[in-house]
Amino acid sequence: MSKYIIHHETKTIHYSSFVGDDCLLPCFDNSHREDSTDDDYIQTLIGKSYTTCQYCMDISYNTNTELKIPLKHN
Repeated sequence: MSKYIIHHETKTIHYSSFVGDDCLLPCFDNSHREDSTDDDYIQTLIGKSYTTCQYCMDISYNTNTELKIPLKHN
């Protein structure tokens, strides 16, 4: 299973273990979705104006000490 779900159309990065209804993932076309386990790639995307999902990333940040990427919400 991937660690991150990247929605390229909205430039949003989700933390797959904590995705919920508030993330609206079922509402987007899979052709705009990419799965990744690469923390360095996620850092690169954040540097290219991608943001983290405020819902699943906040939950993961508060419960998971393994998360190493900075939170950058819209």
